[in-house]
Amino acid sequence: MNDASRYRSIARRVRDGADPKSLTDDLERIKDPYYSSLALQSMSGSFRAERGMRRELLSRAVSLISDVPQEWRRAELMEVLLKRSRGLPPELESMIFKGVLRAILDMEDGSGVSQSIRGCSGYLLPEDRPILLERALNNRGFEKDDSKAVIRSMVQGGMGRKEMSALMSRLNSIEDVRLRISLLGYLHLQLRKKKGDRASIPILGKTLKELKGLRGDDRSVMFSYLCRNCISRKDLPVLEKGLELFEEPVERIRALGDLATASDRARDRDRARKHLETALSLAPEIETDAERAHALSSIASAEARLGNMDRARDLFQKALDAAQEEVKLSFRIEERMVKAGIAERKARKEKRVHVPRGRTEGHVLVLCDTYEGGMKPVHSRAAARAAPLCAAFSLELGLMGFPTSDLDRIVNLASSETNIGKGGEYLGTLRKRGKVHLIPYPENDPLSGVRELGLPVATTPSPDKEKLVSMREAVSISREKHPAGRICLIMGLGRRGLPDTVLEEAPYHLEITGEGTELETATAMGILAFMLKEASDAEG
Repeated sequence: MNDASRYRSIARRVRDGADPKSLTDDLERIKDPYYSSLALQSMSGSFRAERGMRRELLSRAVSLISDVPQEWRRAELMEVLLKRSRGLPPELESMIFKGVLRAILDMEDGSGVSQSIRGCSGYLLPEDRPILLERALNNRGFEKDDSKAVIRSMVQGGMGRKEMSALMSRLNSIEDVRLRISLLGYLHLQLRKKKGDRASIPILGKTLKELKGLRGDDRSVMFSYLCRNCISRKDLPVLEKGLELFEEPVERIRALGDLATASDRARDRDRARKHLETALSLAPEIETDAERAHALSSIASAEARLGNMDRARDLFQKALDAAQEEVKLSFRIEERMVKAGIAERKARKEKRVHVPRGRTEGHVLVLCDTYEGGMKPVHSRAAARAAPLCAAFSLELGLMGFPTSDLDRIVNLASSETNIGKGGEYLGTLRKRGKVHLIPYPENDPLSGVRELGLPVATTPSPDKEKLVSMREAVSISREKHPAGRICLIMGLGRRGLPDTVLEEAPYHLEITGEGTELETATAMGILAFMLKEASDAEG
């Protein structure tokens, strides 16, 4: 019996009424501190455990956190301990919270502590969250997303004036201007969702002033970010004051387009229309044809989002005329037209689809990385988990946007850090057969590498109805429309699912439950592999 099985046996016997004292020998046989900790917590939940014993068992469970060698497992353990501590007497709950916080603070910078912060911030005590925010701000390479998780927990948990003042003081002291603006803008969004305009509007106004510390494209990018974080009509007059920061026609047009999108999101169509008219009036002031083409296509995209398709079509054509012979620029404009629903995607003559000989028989299961930072154990584990499925159902494996250009590194990590897929053996076999592909993820054309291998089909619990297809339909379409006659079935790796850019660019969407239910990654992976093989066989 392995350690996981011993833990489950202990948990089951506790539920059946066993005395925790009778389980001591079984507990000592567990060598993995991860499962020992979970077993101790299960034993503490026995109705036979007296108060003193419960405290001792939980104290031992928490003390084992630091003994778990892999940081990602340590993060998982902490989150599980916190989840299961709900409903405990306050002193026991507080003991677990304090122990987990100490464990997080003791971890070194990197993805492990990042996973811990994001997973645990929603459970910790309100008075501990400022300490956790400080740890997040100092976790280099993960500062923004880690801090966002803590800020979201702070707002959702409720803050008084004193706590809000302390939070604002800390955010205002951040030296990195872009990070400071990002977090202040995110705080505004969370407050808007939680409390309304009285708490959030002053923060939005303060954040706009911070834009003066940026120059050029940085200022435009962060203004666009603030526009995306605004969801109320009451935010719009405050945002419009930011226009005074943009004097050059190109920058001002971009800002007006962002304001139009924000106005549309806040259901103020008249305001959105006004901003686009102003943007269009500035286009003749742009000196170069290329910049004018960019500006016109941006306005056209905004018009399309407002549903003004005839006007968008006319502006896109003017943008193409301004682009003249610049092939790359014209292609980007055409891609925007496809995204806006103005045109269908054209086969690109300048870049032929290359499908290696002997590989056209297998469809491709693509894992799209949504984690930030470098390589993590989750990457090699996911690849190792997918490999046996691909081998069993005659599929190939695509690793999209993985943070490495060395495929062998992923294979070696899978064999050294996990027991999944026979310790990465299946992944290594697929690699030797040339059936594992590293797929790039360029921001300007995220599906370019996927299209090389097959017809892109994005999996999502919230599909676009106009793009929705069944698995059999996707297989049939691929044989008609793609030179390789196969599909690349794209699924998101991580809690976030697929990025919006991938969903927008993918010509087809697939939803496998019929109910829009979100599935855990490994579960979805298995179902997709089976459905894809079944549909392929049915199509002949």
